[in-house]
Amino acid sequence: MQALSELLLKYKIPGVRNSEIRRICAEEVLALTGFQLTAKQIQYKNEHLLFSVPPVLKSALLLHKTELLSRIKARSVAVQSIA
Repeated sequence: MQALSELLLKYKIPGVRNSEIRRICAEEVLALTGFQLTAKQIQYKNEHLLFSVPPVLKSALLLHKTELLSRIKARSVAVQSIA
């Protein structure tokens, strides 16, 4: 039996794919840095990630940029850059 999120990703419903990608990114940030981000703090557009967080946290994320990119790509999300 498939999860509802997997079924919704197969169909073209506006915003579902984008919100799933933001949720995956938030999980990977939590696993890597220990900081809890909400999906609203992450923007995904044209394979670019933008974090709307305080500068100290953004610096920590950019410090782990390569590892974060590899973890996100391992979960089948196409990401070119992080800002």
